[in-house]
Amino acid sequence: MGRGRRGAAGAGPARWLALALALALALALAVVQAVHADRNCDLKGKACKKSSECWWGGKRGGGCMEATDACDAVQGRKMRKKCARVSTMFDDRCQCSLNPEKKRGKCGTCEKIFDEGPTPGPTPDTPVAEGMRTATVFGFKVIADPSISEKQFLHALGVVAEMLDNDGDKCVDDENVYMKVTKKNDRVGMVLHEGTERAREVARRQPFFRDVVYGVETFKGELLPECAASKATSSCRDATVEEAFHGVSYGFALAYPMVFGTGFMPGQNMRSSQLMKCMKVARGGVTGPGRPLEQYPPEAWYTYNDPTCDKECQASEYHYWATMAAMDIQLDFCLNSQGQQPEWALCTSELLASKDKCVLDLLQSTAYRHPMRPFQGSYSPVGAAELAQDKCSGRCCSA
Repeated sequence: MGRGRRGAAGAGPARWLALALALALALALAVVQAVHADRNCDLKGKACKKSSECWWGGKRGGGCMEATDACDAVQGRKMRKKCARVSTMFDDRCQCSLNPEKKRGKCGTCEKIFDEGPTPGPTPDTPVAEGMRTATVFGFKVIADPSISEKQFLHALGVVAEMLDNDGDKCVDDENVYMKVTKKNDRVGMVLHEGTERAREVARRQPFFRDVVYGVETFKGELLPECAASKATSSCRDATVEEAFHGVSYGFALAYPMVFGTGFMPGQNMRSSQLMKCMKVARGGVTGPGRPLEQYPPEAWYTYNDPTCDKECQASEYHYWATMAAMDIQLDFCLNSQGQQPEWALCTSELLASKDKCVLDLLQSTAYRHPMRPFQGSYSPVGAAELAQDKCSGRCCSA
């Protein structure tokens, strides 16, 4: 008996430890399964509404869909209280989109609160590798590797400046867009490089560019100042205008997610984006990645076929084509260079107004300052050399 008790006492801690480990493992497995089940969002109404990672759009609105984050998943009654209680990853908080400072009343949507950080200003000097050139234009960062000529570098700066200060008053047009593209967690930038993977990575890893979250790029062989904007032809087109515009488009999507959102950005509710709704009509009801032309209905006028271009990418391209058409630039390129797989049929502002008033109304709205003056591919208010000296790195030019 004595030995038996001593044996039991000696093995007791080991048994409890084994049991505790088994329970912990089972609990961890259950949590993982629950998370994955939620992320699949293959749930019915009530279960979907209770999920912290799914959003119920109704039987006619798409059923149970993956939410952007725990804040976006909040819905139903007493939303204001639910929104205040939600705790998302990294201790982020949520707030109602309507009167967030109040404790009662309609909530609107429950949105994630992002730390805006200090008011952005000119970018401080940072070391770069030999031969690299950098500049910040109205908060938009540009870096060029040694293969890029001085003419090409200055041209790219002018293109960016013209888009952000489209009215030419030496100050950024839309304050909200400026705040978003200079935000420490969402900076936007462009890489100009020789066209190799290594060149891109070398440029992107420079200290100057490390805080850039959304970057666009233009290859040396595509950076053609003499073929910019309205000077583009079927045989010669400067890609800087398109790539820089994608960066600016991202800024508008961040600043006005309900209008220009694509779903690519964190905390964004892509279900409500007006741009996405317009695009669905333009694609003839087609959704998702690009498809071959024959899989688009005859009434579609936006038929981008790249299968690697998902819906967020499709929306960015759609925004670009609609803006070019509204400005009546790149006409020859649009009309004569799309070959056997045309991706955009409305090359003029007249055609855009007659077929896609939906997106034209978005571009022309006075609720924000979207560029509408036709791009020239240059910036006349300030010399390009002064842009390279960061004379226009903040909200307004100091030159």
